[in-house]
Amino acid sequence: MYQKVILDNGLRIILAPKEGTSASSMIVLIRNGFEYESKELTGISHFLEHMFHKGTEKRPIAKEISKAIEGKGGIFNAFTSEEVVSYIVKITASRLEVAIDVLSDILLNSQLKSEDIEKEKKVIIEEINMENDDAVEMLESLWISLLYKNTPAAGPILGTKTSIRGITRKKLQDYIKTYYRSQNIVVSIAGNIDVQKIPAVVEKCFSGIERGEAPDKPRIRVIQRRPEVLLHYKETEQTHFLFGARIPNYTLFSPQRYAIKLLNVILGGNMSSRLFVKVREEMGAAYDVSSDMDLMTDRGHMFVSAGTDNQKAEEAIKAILEEYKDVAGRGISPEELEDAKEYKIGTLTLGFEDSLFWASFFGEQELFLNRFLTPEEEMENYKKLKIEDVNEVAREIFRPENLNLAIIGLHKNKEKFKRILEEF
Repeated sequence: MYQKVILDNGLRIILAPKEGTSASSMIVLIRNGFEYESKELTGISHFLEHMFHKGTEKRPIAKEISKAIEGKGGIFNAFTSEEVVSYIVKITASRLEVAIDVLSDILLNSQLKSEDIEKEKKVIIEEINMENDDAVEMLESLWISLLYKNTPAAGPILGTKTSIRGITRKKLQDYIKTYYRSQNIVVSIAGNIDVQKIPAVVEKCFSGIERGEAPDKPRIRVIQRRPEVLLHYKETEQTHFLFGARIPNYTLFSPQRYAIKLLNVILGGNMSSRLFVKVREEMGAAYDVSSDMDLMTDRGHMFVSAGTDNQKAEEAIKAILEEYKDVAGRGISPEELEDAKEYKIGTLTLGFEDSLFWASFFGEQELFLNRFLTPEEEMENYKKLKIEDVNEVAREIFRPENLNLAIIGLHKNKEKFKRILEEF
């Protein structure tokens, strides 16, 4: 199902061949992200992700880089999150060697020209402006800042206008030297691949990555003793809010983490979930209401997002609070548990049909755990959960001191919303 190869410089390669597909997917995972940044360097991880696509000696302009992949019908992308930066290519199997060459080229040989850096500062600042104009995008940043205060986890992922203007070529080079080191990187390749040939191709292309480990991020710890509310007044047609709770520091792949994922499905993970049915179908208070979650290595959070008529915001928030109270008090039903299991196993089964999902599944496990669960073991972890496993995490998560609410809209009375949360 998979092979692991460690190059002489310590770089880990994961090969996960998959029959029945003409696609090959490659993802280069770096254990880095905005939680690794100092206040002065806020936004540099994301900025660097952009700069890697600007030009190398072999491909001097951005168009040549994108054309080498997208011009052949491939998908070329990159993402920066809290704890990982990902560079992704999905392409027909016959073009895989070109994809390996392109990804290694941008990571090892980017020119980082001063004029490109100055241009990209303007682009990122416009991206910040765009986020500030978009209530939904802005709300996510407010929610994170509410949860994590002045820690590196508060972001913002894009940085601030001040921090972006302060980025220099030397700062980028120093950041690369610190974090883009062989033992901090995993190259995961899945799909239609020649497992005999590809390791040598990767070794040839990535041998120039400097050997060594990288510093770990600071551990995020925030003490909260009561429900908290953040209001941002904005002239909008709707009230947008994120309402949720902190998740304790459960170890990776612990039973509690799987139970939380099932709880997320039950609350708002699909159109038959509790909150979709209650807030949209029964109350008619929102077009879209859903539950989501983020699980990091040292903590997490779960939240419900919705956009409602300004006059119905309180009613919708109270309805969500009632569901939080219900799952923490009475718990879930056996039928809900089985439906959530079927949903998760079904979505995983469909996901494993995709070579990119396959590459990411194995790559992230190697990056954070240095070991694997197979797809069958992953599904079994859901199947063996009992109703009390889910009820126990619901009781632990949905407590007054864990609750947080961020709101954007025509509201100025913060105390009114705090009183709602204190009714828990």
